[in-house]
Amino acid sequence: MTIGIDIDDTLCNTNEILNSMIVENTALTEFNKEYDLCDRYQINEKQKEKLLKMFYNKSLEKAELYLDWKDVLNKIYEEGHKVIFITSRPNNANVRKITHKWLKNNDISYHRIIFGAKNKAEVCSRYGVMLFIDDKYEMCKQVEDIGILSLQYAKANNYGKIKNIKSGKEIFTYMDKVCPYEYIDVDDLKNLPKCKNGFRYLDYLGGYKNYRCYIVPFDLARCDFNQNYPYVIHESLLPVYDKDGILITQDNSFALPGFYILSFTKQYISLDKIPEDLYIKAQSLLYKLRAAMRDVLKIEHVNIYYEEKNTNSNNVHFWVMPKYDSKTLQQKLYDFQLNKYLNKYEFKENKLKIIEANKKIKQYFDKNEM
Repeated sequence: MTIGIDIDDTLCNTNEILNSMIVENTALTEFNKEYDLCDRYQINEKQKEKLLKMFYNKSLEKAELYLDWKDVLNKIYEEGHKVIFITSRPNNANVRKITHKWLKNNDISYHRIIFGAKNKAEVCSRYGVMLFIDDKYEMCKQVEDIGILSLQYAKANNYGKIKNIKSGKEIFTYMDKVCPYEYIDVDDLKNLPKCKNGFRYLDYLGGYKNYRCYIVPFDLARCDFNQNYPYVIHESLLPVYDKDGILITQDNSFALPGFYILSFTKQYISLDKIPEDLYIKAQSLLYKLRAAMRDVLKIEHVNIYYEEKNTNSNNVHFWVMPKYDSKTLQQKLYDFQLNKYLNKYEFKENKLKIIEANKKIKQYFDKNEM
């Protein structure tokens, strides 16, 4: 597992040291790093840079490590997990030297430090981070929004959606809940490298780019992955219907708004393996889904597909795919260039449309008590 951790005010009392330095070197009686120095205290950029230079070059190494981080981080490292520090500290020689020296003096084991990290969500995506810890709520939220479990290290509760920890050892409570599979974020599935033997890519819309692709055992069914790690799934892929063993969701791989998949929470490798009463219920829902797509999404034409594969991970599902392109309406199935049609729709451009369509379909099902 790869764990990404902030340094300042997460591992150590940086804000306290910064406060002391600025009070000592200015007429200020207090300092809050959440405000921009220039705007808050009417100082110019030159004065600001002088203060920050003094802080980083002279006082950063005086920061004190919070209580239990040394034992926690070293235990994580010794268990074979990757520890990456992701910090917005400037990426210059002096700061790098001070930071490495401070970590060494505190006897902390780690694999890598990323300096100058202004977009920590992008950094987490690039290095395959699976668990992220930071003291800033907004930073945690940005990372959690791309499907990475995030914890805010804070002395007070944040009262938001992000989980809060007050000590390093609380990380162990969450590590067992983290999806253990490595992933790659890509804009195009064609950019994926060849998967190692015995594994396959389980691709989802979302992540930092268009797709997040988990490297999973070849026989792992998507329905089992979804049930075990629901938090990694983007909100656009959350079910619009989830009842009695049947799910209806936006398609996981194609960002065509209104493209729904009816599937099952339990794996069935073939249609005739589904219990008859469940199959009848599914067909009734398929009928009602089609009606909902016409009534609330104004989709006049669809194609409905069902397929079986010769893999142990196969799970019965039905595609209900809108046909928005008038040129394709008259085409026979064998003439329809399906892949070309679906790949026209990029997730970044259609994410909000998908979420809005899901909201309408879910409301339709809720209203009609299905």
